[in-house]
Amino acid sequence: LGPAKLSTKPEGDPKPDAGEGQLKAFDNGALSQAECLKFRDNLFEVIEELRIRRVTDAENEERISQLVKEKHQLERTREEEAGATTELEKKHTQEITDLHKQYKEQIQQ
Repeated sequence: LGPAKLSTKPEGDPKPDAGEGQLKAFDNGALSQAECLKFRDNLFEVIEELRIRRVTDAENEERISQLVKEKHQLERTREEEAGATTELEKKHTQEITDLHKQYKEQIQQ
């Protein structure tokens, strides 16, 4: 197998060579062994990154779901406690009013 064909065009040149879009690593229709190994290594790296990303995405989705459930539970608890606080305030206000009436009655007697 012969060496890979490389572009002689300087980097950053905006005009592509004729056939620049084609893979330059081909020489007589075959990849060199080094190019095959590099391609294989790059492919395995990309596959591993995708696998890790899928696992991470699944973990993140599960965590988001847990956080949403926790948020709803906390909101329900807050609403229940707000209702209980309102009831206690009403009860306290009524007790203060009753005590005030009793005090006035005692003073008038």
